[in-house]
Amino acid sequence: MVDSPRDMIGVLEQLPERVAAVERKVDVLSTRVDALSAREEEHYQQTAAAFAEQRSYTDTGFARVETTLGRLERKFDGFIDTQTRTNDIAERRLRRLEARG
Repeated sequence: MVDSPRDMIGVLEQLPERVAAVERKVDVLSTRVDALSAREEEHYQQTAAAFAEQRSYTDTGFARVETTLGRLERKFDGFIDTQTRTNDIAERRLRRLEARG
């Protein structure tokens, strides 16, 4: 605290030095914030690139699964058609045998 005018003069004489010290601290903090901001942006870009790469792999994998499922569906359809025809033939034969007997 300032108790006398002489103390006030001492405080005022130190003011430019104290302001300069505060300015230096603000400059250092500003530089650190800028560096952190740049690092954060770099990490964001890396993360975005990693997500894009993973999305590409996922899309490719999904396309392969769709293709495989399409082939399986066609095979099952063919199997069902074959079984249906076979069952029809077997049923006709059984009817003929029953008609004879």
